[in-house]
Amino acid sequence: NYGCSTKRNTNDLTGGLGIGCKAGFAYGSQFTITSISVDADGKTMKRVYIANIDEDNVGTLNMADEIESDEPTGIEIGVGVNVEDVEKFRQEAWNLYLTCTVKPNLIGMDEEDLDITTSLEDTEEGYRRYESNYNFRQHCKYSTAVAVMGNIGYPIQAYHIGSMTSEHREFLKDNTLFIDFDIGELSIASNREELEYNSQTVNALKERTKKILESCVKEVTDQILVSKCLFDRQAAYSKLAGDMPYAVKQIVNERLDS
Repeated sequence: NYGCSTKRNTNDLTGGLGIGCKAGFAYGSQFTITSISVDADGKTMKRVYIANIDEDNVGTLNMADEIESDEPTGIEIGVGVNVEDVEKFRQEAWNLYLTCTVKPNLIGMDEEDLDITTSLEDTEEGYRRYESNYNFRQHCKYSTAVAVMGNIGYPIQAYHIGSMTSEHREFLKDNTLFIDFDIGELSIASNREELEYNSQTVNALKERTKKILESCVKEVTDQILVSKCLFDRQAAYSKLAGDMPYAVKQIVNERLDS
């Protein structure tokens, strides 16, 4: 059933919206499900199902094949993609790679395509800044900082947050900044693509932005100041702060001058 879920009573599991298992229908009217599992008699069986939705929006699930298998257990979802849409799927897969805690194995993408490195990362504060290299600029779909919750990225729209300092507001314009939140810490809009900027979300974003900006500035200045010579300091500044928003660089400059 659409909208039904067994994950509603916990924040430990990704999902809970009751639409994920039907997501294949968002693209087409049919997709396949391949299940490999161990039966009660100890045999490993591979079963292929076809999920279909007709013109009246009535869904069916029919088993198309059942054989004994020596393959590892697991589930595979197969969605046929039009040739003209392959690049769109590659782009979406690349962006999902930015937000997944456990990185997916993206078959068919070169290592050069996945040249994604962080310039700053603090696992305790739960944030990271990616290097704005060629791949990032070519593929990243985000134009602002990103809130990551349940492995999904939600762009942060600072103008919805209300009263903030100019430094905090500009900090959230940085599309290389990804901030991790626990499931349930932020509210999601009804379209499931954006955040709902209620008091819970706004307060959480304000609090984390303040802490992370301070942590980020401290980390940058500390790494610059440990450099032994002026040339190394300039190189460290260019790498760590060169692409930061202007207001944030001003704070870094003030710390370095003090």
